[in-house]
Amino acid sequence: MPDASCSRHPAHPSREHSAGERRPAAWRSIGTLLASGLEWQLLGFAISFAVIAAFWRVNHRIMSGLRAVSPGTIVANLAVLRYLSDA
Repeated sequence: MPDASCSRHPAHPSREHSAGERRPAAWRSIGTLLASGLEWQLLGFAISFAVIAAFWRVNHRIMSGLRAVSPGTIVANLAVLRYLSDA
């Protein structure tokens, strides 16, 4: 496991805190977390998760209706999923 002094894994300036404090001040309570401006990132994460879950459910429903899946079908399915991931 790399230590904090490793040149490949330098310490992130915003993650530095005193030895007695284990997490940044914004993470001490839900109120301070939301007041720090993180609520928009959390909302974006929730929306992204819901959209990906909807696409996955539709894809799963379509693929489960097939009797047999050829290698070409798998490649086409992966191409569609790749396209959707860029959308």
